[in-house]
Amino acid sequence: MLIITRDFDNNIKDGVESTALLACVSSLGKSKKTLALQMSPKSSYTILNVINGRFTKQSIHDIYSFEDNGLDSLLMNAESNTVTEETMNDTVSPILDNNKLDVMKQSDYPKILDVFSESSIQNILNYLTNSKNRLYDHVYIYLPLDDTELYKIVEPYADTEILFVPQKPVNIDKYMTPKTFVVLKDYEPESKFDLQYLKKQLKTKCIYTIPWNVGYRDAIISEDLLSFVHKNRKDMKGDDNFTFISSVTNLVSTFVLGKEQIEGKIKEENFRKHHLDTIVQAEGQEPEKTDDLPENAIQQVKVTKRKFFRKVETDEIMINLKHNDIQMDTEE
Repeated sequence: MLIITRDFDNNIKDGVESTALLACVSSLGKSKKTLALQMSPKSSYTILNVINGRFTKQSIHDIYSFEDNGLDSLLMNAESNTVTEETMNDTVSPILDNNKLDVMKQSDYPKILDVFSESSIQNILNYLTNSKNRLYDHVYIYLPLDDTELYKIVEPYADTEILFVPQKPVNIDKYMTPKTFVVLKDYEPESKFDLQYLKKQLKTKCIYTIPWNVGYRDAIISEDLLSFVHKNRKDMKGDDNFTFISSVTNLVSTFVLGKEQIEGKIKEENFRKHHLDTIVQAEGQEPEKTDDLPENAIQQVKVTKRKFFRKVETDEIMINLKHNDIQMDTEE
């Protein structure tokens, strides 16, 4: 599964932090082999530093200078060669063993397409989405919001898109697609701009949250997000970080299903809540219109009631349309 992540404010820091969080939860919380890849312009904010910067031995200069690993190396290889598992393993920075969590160092260039061809990017994406030789279960690709050219190359390969949005009414229409999920960053449930309000304002039901959490903020500042997620991934109710971790884990679990399946589940759940009693018409019969019935007509309907630990009950109801008299016989 390939997931595009973008930040509505085009804030690289926010986008990188949120993408890093989802990658850690995919790997540690959902046991998915995960790759996080950053295609934004060269920045001091990187997924690698957020996840594990505290233990990165290299200096900032070493990380951003051209090396034999990282996105630049992979793109250069993809210009003329087929991308293979060996190619990937030679260019990623492994955070956990056996491709459980890998990070691809960002490009050293301000704009990737100024240096590398569209075909080199497509070669990489073809490999990452090839179901026969798939190395990763989840691939997160963070893209800058304003690079529409790069987005058009990556979008056809994406199963899901995530748009990180601030907790306020904004116009996101131009960024919405049939596979887009909206994620409110630093969500505060006590705000007047709560989830239910913003679902109406943003005109979508597929809205999820990354709650504001002091432990998460401390982990970002400490560049040790991996340890934070690992420590709290099995939190129980009542633990300080339970709400935060469960919210993000639910998000990861949800978009794996895909937006169409989620909307189907929402409709199914609404049906179950509001239609526990159903009127069952005889097979092949059309219900008569009451407007055409005589004044003293008696209409018969069957009502099926589902009850826990009991047989289904079927009530036959006889209704006098003039006097609204009701007679009921119950079958089990």
